[in-house]
Amino acid sequence: VESIPLIASSIMSKKLASGADVISLDIKVGTGAFMKNIDEARTLARLMVELGKKYNKKVIATLTNMSTPLGNMVGNSLEVIEAIKTVKGEINNDFSELTKYFAAHIVSLSLEIDIDKAKEMVETTIKNGNAYKKLIEFVTRQGGDPKYILDTNNFEKAKNIIIVKSKNKGYIDNIEAFKIGHLACRLGAGRKKLGDKIDYSAGVELLKKPGDYVETGDELLKLYTNYDTDDSYILEALDAYEFSDKATNKELIIDTIM
Repeated sequence: VESIPLIASSIMSKKLASGADVISLDIKVGTGAFMKNIDEARTLARLMVELGKKYNKKVIATLTNMSTPLGNMVGNSLEVIEAIKTVKGEINNDFSELTKYFAAHIVSLSLEIDIDKAKEMVETTIKNGNAYKKLIEFVTRQGGDPKYILDTNNFEKAKNIIIVKSKNKGYIDNIEAFKIGHLACRLGAGRKKLGDKIDYSAGVELLKKPGDYVETGDELLKLYTNYDTDDSYILEALDAYEFSDKATNKELIIDTIM
């Protein structure tokens, strides 16, 4: 329901009920998010921060750009694998940047220390393997099977991989998140209607991101699906890309409200 008071109360009631004293909220803004308008997203953020304050909670709300897909993976198992590699320190992209940002703010607010010191602690925790060990502990204690965390090759693989190559030359200016999400759904990663079965192995791997320079014929994406290969997937993938003669920098973090 597109009602800011209802969205705020729905989200914050869960956070408050969990008992957390420090709450970090990631409010996505853009074509691939529920909130398309920055001003409305700020209103939502301020309302949730105020709700937390009334219950003596420390709350930070961050508006982040979701016009372009975050990270390089779109799809269920693919995104989990990217998350595992992030806590192992094997990935350095916008997803890992944002993950460290949120972790540092949680540490800073919880321990009441300087944000730069908190960032150092987060980096150390990843480098020494403690973040990875904690993830294994979380999964194990909740009844999950840690073998998938210990070896991501245990995740089911899609039988078909489609390589999409660029028909353009230049800098990638933007990748439409909504179009990539729609494509991932068509590949089997989401539901088109109630009752559809989700294929956890299906999805999209972005090989190039905004700011990257590509030549005609360079590989842009890999599409993972168990459906029969279809040229329409390639056309839809190419339609999500916008090119420019100059490299542009897209801000990942739009605003932070505390």
